[in-house]
Amino acid sequence: VEVAGRLLRALVGEGRAMMLRDLAKAAHMPAAKAHRYLVSLSRLGLVDQDPATGRYDLANFALELGLARQGRIDAIGLATVVLEELRESTGESGLLAVWGDQGPTVVRVLESRRPAFVLTRLGAAMPLTWSATGLAFIAFLPESVTRKLVAAELEANRRSTGTQAPQTKKDLETLVKTVRQYGLSRIQGTVTPGTNALAAPIFDHRGTVVAVITLLGSERDLDISWDGTLVRALRNAAESVSRKLGYSPSKSDHG
Repeated sequence: VEVAGRLLRALVGEGRAMMLRDLAKAAHMPAAKAHRYLVSLSRLGLVDQDPATGRYDLANFALELGLARQGRIDAIGLATVVLEELRESTGESGLLAVWGDQGPTVVRVLESRRPAFVLTRLGAAMPLTWSATGLAFIAFLPESVTRKLVAAELEANRRSTGTQAPQTKKDLETLVKTVRQYGLSRIQGTVTPGTNALAAPIFDHRGTVVAVITLLGSERDLDISWDGTLVRALRNAAESVSRKLGYSPSKSDHG
């Protein structure tokens, strides 16, 4: 099984159909040996060979296995565990949000042990254009998904006074460009005065944002510098969940 697995891993890693000689080389075995294993894998429906080109590729049962695995993964559960670990290691508050009809919707809240720091409630919709959580969604979701809600919020921002929220699409694009550059979003005191926030997206195997994890704390305690330890911890946490969901940056538009 382990030897056959080397052939399957080679096909997955290459991302395309392969000739026998190339597949054997990638799996570090003689071509004759690789062929014997490929015959057995073909009988199982894990591999098939194109009669026209002679190239081998993953077959239907390999797809069924992948889909079965994805169906057993609880993205919210995985992200919650990571968020709990972040809260313990950093001492900061955290929340987990998914995309809903009203935009970013809070599904988990973990409060800091520091006194007098109150987070938003479960089920609340976070601002799209002026929260770290919202900006992370805008930056990595398709514009077709966010366009209507973004337009409505920008209009509301223009009617507000004394706010740091972006009021034009150009203002928002400047913020979003930075989020895409660093892979995270950060906010300093715009949602709640005196409160900083860092947020990171979680991607599934298709490269789709399925959730955003956010750390929140006072401006005094929560370091939002791009080279700070909290940014590294949050990025590593989000990436670990994304990998468990099958996300591969090398095969996606997201960096």
